[in-house]
Amino acid sequence: MITSIYVSHVGNNGDQFSIEVHHGRFFVGYGDMRSYVDEKIDFFDDLEADTWPLLWFDDFVEQLGYQKNDRLKFY
Repeated sequence: MITSIYVSHVGNNGDQFSIEVHHGRFFVGYGDMRSYVDEKIDFFDDLEADTWPLLWFDDFVEQLGYQKNDRLKFY
C-alpha cells in the first residue's frame, strides 16, 4: 500500500522536483486515532517538471516492488 506522496522542489529555478513515497505497512486505529505503522520511505529525485508525466507512477510502483492491480491504492 502506498499511503502518501509528497512533492518538493529541488531545482534552483523550480524546474526539478522530488517525490517522497511512504509505503509498505498498515493502518491501525480508527478516525483521528488512525496511524500508519512500520512504513518505508523512498525518494525519486531530480524529476523534470516540464517533461514528467503522471504515468510514471506505474514505473515507481514497480521499482518499489509492487504489482500494479486494482487492489493497489494511493492516498
